[in-house]
Amino acid sequence: MFYWMFIVEKTQESSESAKQLALCWYKEYLFGFLLNLTLVQFIKFLVGSPRPHFFDTCRPVEAETCTESQYIYSYQCTNPAWINQSDTSFPSGHSSLAFHSGLFIAYYLYQRKSSCTKTLVTQSLCVLLSVYCAVSRMTDHRHHWWDVLAGFIIAIIILIYTIFHLCGNFKCVMSNKKQILEQNEHSNGTIEGAT
Repeated sequence: MFYWMFIVEKTQESSESAKQLALCWYKEYLFGFLLNLTLVQFIKFLVGSPRPHFFDTCRPVEAETCTESQYIYSYQCTNPAWINQSDTSFPSGHSSLAFHSGLFIAYYLYQRKSSCTKTLVTQSLCVLLSVYCAVSRMTDHRHHWWDVLAGFIIAIIILIYTIFHLCGNFKCVMSNKKQILEQNEHSNGTIEGAT
């Protein structure tokens, strides 16, 4: 992704400042990505919601003797191989990270690249792949719809923080600083020439 960001920035800026901008925004993207991952894993640890395939994976002993209105507080799995993963459904980490990545790239291109057919196709592809990942998590019975929705909401919140706070809405701060320095040099030269 860094290389891709570098190519986009190279069309906008000189080679050295393009590399600096791409690296800066890539680091902020990674920080947001890791923040997203950490928050999702922390919530999974706190909530511990069973996955849709929980009964097929765990095969609890109590399920064989359970009546239809009975609530079981504790259970013992007969298939312990997948027990660590069968109760970490909420929220969907795959969906959250897919939306974070796909929407980050789409918005980055919106802000930094001119609108052409290739850019629109790339943006659409990023968003569609994110949606595909989320839908596949439900159709594969890995998550409930509310797990995916929660993952999406987490991704949006962290993405807003990443884009607007960390990346400054992809405004080219280095170019602005460069322009200010050039203006200062020009005005200093004018002042020195007048004296």
